[in-house]
Amino acid sequence: MKHIRTGLFALIAISLCLVPVLAAPNPNPAVAPINSRSYGKSYSEWAQAWWTWVLSIPAAQNPATDETGEFGAVGQSGHVWFLASTLFGGDFDRYLTVPNGTALFFPVFNAVFWAPDDLATAAVAAAAAGLDPDSMTDEQLLQFLAGSAVASPTTLKVLVDGKPLKSLESYRAAPEPFELSERDLLDDFGVGPTDFFAADGYWVLLHPLSAGKHTIEIVAATDHGPFAGFATDVTYHLTVQR
Repeated sequence: MKHIRTGLFALIAISLCLVPVLAAPNPNPAVAPINSRSYGKSYSEWAQAWWTWVLSIPAAQNPATDETGEFGAVGQSGHVWFLASTLFGGDFDRYLTVPNGTALFFPVFNAVFWAPDDLATAAVAAAAAGLDPDSMTDEQLLQFLAGSAVASPTTLKVLVDGKPLKSLESYRAAPEPFELSERDLLDDFGVGPTDFFAADGYWVLLHPLSAGKHTIEIVAATDHGPFAGFATDVTYHLTVQR
């Protein structure tokens, strides 16, 4: 497998313009602001942690390949749990029980690339955009490719208990290029040695839900770029423990 796609797959984290006195209002009170440092990490740091989580789990038990939610609790711990979307698109219903008081972090649409496999593709993409690949580091090339891959998605939607979140395009963040010591998912797909990864995407850090039943529907699609034709619609049926 060449590229990992998760309907849930940013060049740099998008910075919010702040008024000197008043910060821009948060359009979704139930969601941590994109420029916040919530539960001990920034959005970019949570994004790296999410990739570390999903890429370290073997395909047979990976929450991103799981259609029912059977493996949604694999590798989870702490006050923030991760939700996966899909690797290759598709529509799924997943069922998951989470501890009370647990925040949820998940991608709406994201992408990851890695060196050395994707450097040639990144150089071509940079040149097509009018940049000089020879003047860019390998890290800059791959970060540019990741940012291009998720730019301007056709559809970007999250519904929490049937209510849509607003301004999802403003929740874009990218971790710094990173390395992995555990990468069982990639090994299962026959990916060779990697030097580092670069990723980008739109993310949601949802504050803990009340005890009881909830639904989170994640919808994303794009009709251009390396993931043209990608579409996903995943609904999590959550039980928050009392």
